[in-house]
Amino acid sequence: MKPITVLWSDGVSEADAKESIGAMRDFLRYVQDVAYDQDIGLTPIVLRPYGNWILKDTNGQEAYHSFRWYWESSLDQDTGQVSAATFIEIVRYEPWQQVDPHLDLALLHTDLRNDVTETTGAFPSVFACTEPDLVAVISLCHLAQIADNDLRLRCLRSLVMHNFGRLVGLPTGLQCKDRARKKEPDAAAGMAERACAMPCIMYEAQSIDELMAIATARKDDSPFLCDPCQTVMRSIVFSLHFSPN
Repeated sequence: MKPITVLWSDGVSEADAKESIGAMRDFLRYVQDVAYDQDIGLTPIVLRPYGNWILKDTNGQEAYHSFRWYWESSLDQDTGQVSAATFIEIVRYEPWQQVDPHLDLALLHTDLRNDVTETTGAFPSVFACTEPDLVAVISLCHLAQIADNDLRLRCLRSLVMHNFGRLVGLPTGLQCKDRARKKEPDAAAGMAERACAMPCIMYEAQSIDELMAIATARKDDSPFLCDPCQTVMRSIVFSLHFSPN
């Protein structure tokens, strides 16, 4: 697997950064356990917590001189939201991706809008937006609605694990029965391989209440994948064994 860089904007607290890094390390331990169960000697995966970095010996005007530049360059000053589409493109074309391909997980203190996919009306405010095998962008601003700090941190862990799972190739899961009840078109057979039930971390929360439900449904804070997602995870680990990345 490619090295993983963890980044965060200057409004993200040290406690939230540590919790997120801990969640990723737990997920990586789970990946190693999956490899062990398949008798695969997986190369250790490198996690690089770079945080709110800035390059030395720059005048603060150059492109890619700091993580703050990524944030400012993708921030819509009128709405106060970061454009996920702009942020992802900035990461895609950063010089370090060319010489040292890696995965990025970015934590932002500001709101995030999903303008990556086509939609009618205003672009929705979202918890996160992920492009597999490149970058996951996570907004922490909605978590401020949760008064209980322990619960808020559990929700943060769930959010990080979910989007890290998407980053490494796990599909987002939605319950078929819920979509079928709403008569949504993709509730049919095509969704079968993506169906997850809580507390699978790949079940995508659509609201802060759902996120809290997912976070509290597990007995502990470890990653939990439903049977279909475990099958996909085993395939991912198997492919990593035969790939330099």
